[in-house]
Amino acid sequence: MRRNRHLLGFIILLLAGCSHSKKPDPFAWKNISPPGAGFTVSMPGEPKLKLVPRPGPAGELVEMRYVYKGPLVLYQVSYVDYPTNVQTSATVDQLLDSACQGMGQQGRVEDIQKIMIGPYPGRSASLESSDITFRVRICLAGRRLYIAMAGAENFAKSAGGIDKFLNSFQFVGEAPSAR
Repeated sequence: MRRNRHLLGFIILLLAGCSHSKKPDPFAWKNISPPGAGFTVSMPGEPKLKLVPRPGPAGELVEMRYVYKGPLVLYQVSYVDYPTNVQTSATVDQLLDSACQGMGQQGRVEDIQKIMIGPYPGRSASLESSDITFRVRICLAGRRLYIAMAGAENFAKSAGGIDKFLNSFQFVGEAPSAR
């Protein structure tokens, strides 16, 4: 009888261990580092790449946009490279402030603050539209303008993931200004 109890206990432990085998979690956060993009960021899933044409000072530019859209939240990192043949008298601060104000077409921009992301100057802001609230970070690294943004309809419930996403954005590899 005692031997049967030990055998039964062993079988229960064995089955319990088998039932907890590691399966990939489709909702686990992943580090995303697209080749040639110069950044890494954590997202709760695999983003989709969208190429978005944008008018620029010397013709059309292409915005590279990496977007993850979940049921309650949207995470996005995009960048655009300004051509080397375009000269401007605008300062870095003026360019970053202009980028923040340009988002005003999509909603109300608030709480603009100067920040640094690694060695590069940037801005942090909030963007409120009629149905969603975003937190945005904009950074100018050489001739490349990066925008990391995350938003949700019910912003307070998603704030932890939004902070995790924005705080994970970092530059990797060759400095974008050297490209």
